[in-house]
Amino acid sequence: MIFVWDDSYNVNIKTIDDQHRKWLKLINELYEHAEGGKALENMAYLKAAFDSAIAYTKYHLRYEEKLLLLYEYPGFKEHKKIHDDFEKRLVHFIRRFDRITYTKPEVLLHDVILSFVDWMVDHIKNDDRDYVAFLKEKGLTDFQSTG
Repeated sequence: MIFVWDDSYNVNIKTIDDQHRKWLKLINELYEHAEGGKALENMAYLKAAFDSAIAYTKYHLRYEEKLLLLYEYPGFKEHKKIHDDFEKRLVHFIRRFDRITYTKPEVLLHDVILSFVDWMVDHIKNDDRDYVAFLKEKGLTDFQSTG
């Protein structure tokens, strides 16, 4: 595994924490299938897993944005810009992934995956923390749906 969840990653909003765990689990699965010099044998699976991780990332970012809009978070525009900037990076990750050659795909895969995880961890531990106090003031700790 490339990432091990611990309580320091919790924002203590159940749905968001559950989504973060699932998000990182998808990346761990991708990483595990890229390990051990077997990327060539797993390229079809890796592409599908990478596409799933990207799709889930977009789902999660939209979910957060709906939640922040619903509760009229005053820092919404700034947080949305962080998401928008990351989605531009996702396009870069996708392009890099699609250019993986069959000589040493593991190197590029690990670089893409590590970059992805670094951003996710930073976002969870820093950017997401910015809205947590606001949402808790609104009484939110176990939100289930944005409608």
